[in-house]
Amino acid sequence: MKNKPNKIKVIKAVQKVHRLLGFGLSFLLFIWCLSGIVMMFRGFPVIDKQKKLAFSNFNLNQKQLLLPQQCLEANNITQEILGFQISAGSTILYKFIDLHENQHVFDAETGLRPVIDEKAIRNIIKATPFLKTAPIKEVEQISALDQWTPSTKFNTHLPFFVVSFADDARTQAYFSSFTGEPIQYLNASDKFWAWLGAIPHWIYFKDLRIRTALWRNVVIVLSFMGIMSCLTGIALGIQRTYLSWKRNNRLTPYKKSLYKWHHVLGFSFGLLIFTWVLSGFFSMAPAKMETSTHLTTHEKLKWQNGSLNIRDIRQGELEGLIDLIAQEKNIGEIEYSQFDQDNFWLCNYKDMSQKRFHYINGEFVLGQPYDKTKITKVLSELFPEKGIEKDELIAQYDNYYYAKAGDIPLPVLRFSLSDRSQSLVYIDPNGARITTIKTSQNRITRWLYMGLHSLDFNTQFYKSTVWYII
Repeated sequence: MKNKPNKIKVIKAVQKVHRLLGFGLSFLLFIWCLSGIVMMFRGFPVIDKQKKLAFSNFNLNQKQLLLPQQCLEANNITQEILGFQISAGSTILYKFIDLHENQHVFDAETGLRPVIDEKAIRNIIKATPFLKTAPIKEVEQISALDQWTPSTKFNTHLPFFVVSFADDARTQAYFSSFTGEPIQYLNASDKFWAWLGAIPHWIYFKDLRIRTALWRNVVIVLSFMGIMSCLTGIALGIQRTYLSWKRNNRLTPYKKSLYKWHHVLGFSFGLLIFTWVLSGFFSMAPAKMETSTHLTTHEKLKWQNGSLNIRDIRQGELEGLIDLIAQEKNIGEIEYSQFDQDNFWLCNYKDMSQKRFHYINGEFVLGQPYDKTKITKVLSELFPEKGIEKDELIAQYDNYYYAKAGDIPLPVLRFSLSDRSQSLVYIDPNGARITTIKTSQNRITRWLYMGLHSLDFNTQFYKSTVWYII
């Protein structure tokens, strides 16, 4: 009998916690549910890679480009180079990435920092096929992050040039003053649905979101409170049902309609809501459950077998590249890459296709996908402590390698490693690059978040008719 008062105290305490949390969070949970439905159809507006490439304009008529090494020397950059890219906007740009992941951008004709002003932005728009006929309403320069760029990753591009178009959709395009590249592209419809969906769902209010640590902690705390609200409700629902069935052979002890429906619906859907809130909690990786899906700088150097050999690019090769660009249509950007000291140029096209070219004996030759044997050898040298258990070429996305926009390459080689994390390494044999690495932690988080939160259990089911109905 001594335990009975203790049980009553515990039940009352659970009731109090559930009541307080339910009263405080009921509106937030309601908003999360409604905004989640909106997000099934419209997310937060972002400019994807294909849209970015659409702004590119490789017009090299009568242009004299400096050698990449000349740009580095003129700007006293002596660091080793990890990445090199050529892009086109109002002018041709060289982009260098050093071993500290710092980006150095120069005008390929002058070797100077690019001058990105309103005139340059207007020239970019005039050269962009899908925008050149759109009337410009105004070009505004803003010096702070706003609601549509609510992330510190945009700080390096400040100030922005925001171009508003006089079209029916009220389109806006944001451009970096550092590189001239587009960093956001949206219209009035995107903004409207973001305010109903992603912004309340992710608590993406600018003044909070730009304070990344604070925003992350707010989401974690609110999610944890939501978890406790669900768990206490489920516990009380089980206790009430058990007692009611024991005494009266009824599932619910309540006679008043509101109490009865709260008990029945809360008990019935409590577990589903619990999985949503729990998976939202895990999306913030509160315990740092996820590991990096990319190579470290040191690993990239091993994969390439050293830093990029920028000095090896001679005048003949650069002139041949200019001729190649003139022949190839719809190139969006060009990357100079290296795989096991094998140098090549990777052309990324506006339709998201890729071609790899090698400069051999004064000519550019189209490269074929790298042989699996060579890739396996380099991968084994990259991770000597991790054996390769299995490898296979996959032509379709699987449960861990996929993109909702379909913008990551296929086919890829999938390697299963024998390390403690049972890592899966996905390698693009055409671009000769590791696209992603999925450890056991990444895979668990994928199911805890995407699986539970979005019912994304496989690529065939996700966004299917049955998925929308459920």
